[in-house]
Amino acid sequence: MRPYEPGIMKKSEIYFCSPGTKENQDLFFRPLCVGHYFCDKNYKVERTNYDSFLVIYVMEGSLFVKNMNHEKTHIVEHGNFALLDCYHPHCYGTTTGCEILWAHYDGPEARRYFDYMYQSGSLPLPTDSETAYRNLMSLYNVFHENKQMNEPQLSKFIIGILTEFMTGINGTGSSISRKLENVRSYIDDNVKEDLSLEELADYAGLSPFYFSRQFKKKFGMTPYNYVIHSRLGMAQFYLKSTDLTVKEIAYRCGFNDVCNFCTCFKNKLGSTPEQFRNSNHSIDFEKI
Repeated sequence: MRPYEPGIMKKSEIYFCSPGTKENQDLFFRPLCVGHYFCDKNYKVERTNYDSFLVIYVMEGSLFVKNMNHEKTHIVEHGNFALLDCYHPHCYGTTTGCEILWAHYDGPEARRYFDYMYQSGSLPLPTDSETAYRNLMSLYNVFHENKQMNEPQLSKFIIGILTEFMTGINGTGSSISRKLENVRSYIDDNVKEDLSLEELADYAGLSPFYFSRQFKKKFGMTPYNYVIHSRLGMAQFYLKSTDLTVKEIAYRCGFNDVCNFCTCFKNKLGSTPEQFRNSNHSIDFEKI
């Protein structure tokens, strides 16, 4: 349908979405309304609340966005996104004219998603704007083209948008997080090597003390314990899926002494490698 708000041009469209079943409201992300607006320089929205979250993609022109709890105003240029918590006072609009694609959404996990994305206090950016845009356009086209689509599918489009924001969080904290993830992958790929704290810290580009502290904060264990965790996880796999001897497995998993391997295995998993191999126990990463 055509909207009739000040600053919105005639070719603009808005669609309101049915709330769905009560059971599914507690399960899925859901769109409340979606729109494709062509706005002149008079377009401005200022509200105390509109109980939902709002994602906007600027297709042409620019948009200003302001959370009324903060003084700073963000300018969102074409090709970029904005996210707003509309449960609180907010304001957005344009002084130049713009074309925007947008959706108000909500869901049982919407607050947690939003708070995670704004953890640095700055406007998040998606890792892949094109993918986020395609999901938003697909969501819009469901209503624009009157397609038949169920609630899980609509939720999937919203999650697809938000996932790009969550993996694209900017700031120092997220930069360190990516470094730590890279180190974890490095450990998993080189588990049989002699991995020292200094080597892992150097790979992350951090001091050993700071690296060790941040690693434990993120993964819940020290770098050394994660190396052991990764080695024993691989050892369990070899014990259950190959005929390799315990000695061969020990060396393949980075233990330079089979006695040390057996002691470590029993301390962490409660049985010797041979007992584990001959038991009905499945691989268990939680005990490591």
